Amino acid sequence: MPIPHKFLQKDWENGFKSNSAILDETPYKPKVLIIGTYNPNTQGAHNLAQFYYGRDNYLIPSLHGIFNLRTTYTQAPSYDNILWPLCNSLQLSFADLITTVFPTQNGINLIPNSNNVVYLGTQYNLLKDADLIALNILNELILS
Repeated sequence: MPIPHKFLQKDWENGFKSNSAILDETPYKPKVLIIGTYNPNTQGAHNLAQFYYGRDNYLIPSLHGIFNLRTTYTQAPSYDNILWPLCNSLQLSFADLITTVFPTQNGINLIPNSNNVVYLGTQYNLLKDADLIALNILNELILS
C-alpha cells in the first residue's frame, strides 16, 4: 500500500497549492525555499499537520516570533492566523524530498494510530530521517 505525502497535491483555497509535495503556487514569487523530507498521509489523530512542518516542531510559530510580524495575540492564535501572514511576509515556499513511501508494496503493516509501519519484519517510523534513509536503501521511496 503506497503511503503518499500528506500534501502531495493540496489546494488550501487561498492562493496556495502544492504539487508533488512542493508548495509551487503562491500569491507571490517566493524568495525563500525551506526543504524538508516527508510528511506521511497516515490516518488517525497522530499526524495533525495542516501544512509542512506542522507536526510538533513549532517551526512556523518560531519563525513568526523571530521575525516579529508586528502581530500581537491575546490568546493562542489559530495556525492559519500565523501561517499565511508569515508565508506572505517572508515570501516562503516549501518542498519535501519524498513524495511516496512503499510505492509498489502491498505487504506492509501500518500500525494503527501511528506513523510506524512493519516491513519485512522491521518497524520503521515514517517521521524519522534515519528510517527513511533505510527505506531508500531498500528502494521503497519516490523522491521529488
